[in-house]
Amino acid sequence: MSVLKVIIEISLIFALALCAINGFAQNKSQPKAVARPKDTIKKVKNFLPDVYLGHSDFNGGKIRKKDFDSLMRQGLSSRDSLGNTYSVKGFDFTYAERNVYEDSLANLIVVADYLFEYCPGDTLTRGIAETFYQRTKLGDTVFFDKVKVARVRKPSNQNADTATILGKPLKCIIAK
Repeated sequence: MSVLKVIIEISLIFALALCAINGFAQNKSQPKAVARPKDTIKKVKNFLPDVYLGHSDFNGGKIRKKDFDSLMRQGLSSRDSLGNTYSVKGFDFTYAERNVYEDSLANLIVVADYLFEYCPGDTLTRGIAETFYQRTKLGDTVFFDKVKVARVRKPSNQNADTATILGKPLKCIIAK
């Protein structure tokens, strides 16, 4: 039995040595990566035109309820840093309404109720707009995501690109 044990141990050592040699040979055959200078690597930048609430320069953050209501009635507008204007074709509208509820132990809990709808065009749909301005209050948050915009074509250039792209999202927090 001891002779058999020695033969098995020698066989295992020989098999492990072959695996190690094979792994070493594979590492040697791979070419080493050549480091490129950072200035030759090109970074792709996504172009997203800014989206504004109404015909103003407000593009997100805290806003008073009175200002929000008047600008929201005007709809969304869009333009880029070069001054090119874009027409808003549609957007995802999410309204997070903060409410205070009471749990089963009479503890007060602040919970956000969410309303989501896709709005074609640059204004709210009629169903939401009928009650929306009476519902908004301090602490509510409004999100405008996936804003689809198209560049406004000039009458002299009828072959202009009319592709729809996404504009930057807009987040408004109703404050004092």
